[in-house]
Amino acid sequence: MLALLRQLVEQTSPLSPTIAHWYDRHSRTGIRPLARDYPALIQSEAARFERIYIMIDGLDECRDQTRLDLLNLVNQLLESHVDAHLIVSSRPVDGVGSNLEQAVKLDVQAKPYDLGLYIGSCIKQMANLHKLTTRFPELAKELEDTVTVKARGMSVFSQQNNVHSTNHRKVSLGEAPSPTSRVFREAHKDQL
Repeated sequence: MLALLRQLVEQTSPLSPTIAHWYDRHSRTGIRPLARDYPALIQSEAARFERIYIMIDGLDECRDQTRLDLLNLVNQLLESHVDAHLIVSSRPVDGVGSNLEQAVKLDVQAKPYDLGLYIGSCIKQMANLHKLTTRFPELAKELEDTVTVKARGMSVFSQQNNVHSTNHRKVSLGEAPSPTSRVFREAHKDQL
């Protein structure tokens, strides 16, 4: 949540009075704010934008409580913001689909050939891993097989509360893969 708040704050100038006060109070004490403070701050900062885009990649990788807190926050943003857009990628885990009931769901299946090319490229870029797989060629195959199995069953959820406007800002949480925008457009081609 802190990453989302930081990205919202970094795209506006000057700082909102809420953020300035929050920053002054916590910088004096040297104590980081509590996780329960973030939702209200995010809501406050999101209200400064006409349109927001939230992208969450790998939601299944969050701890259960963090995932639920994040989904609750995102649902609050979608309900309260006039023009909010959401895209989430996740492997099947309890609570994701049920917490995004109005979302469009796309099941995504990576092709083993594409994964093999990607993994081979990653291995070549990582010097230590490249040395290991050169000494133990079966390791590269094991990595490819493991990633291929883990990549099965990926879903992309897309939801928006849309009222047309002229200005927009993009806010992302984490690293989104380059095809994400294409997937988002396909999920909402009739609405965009």
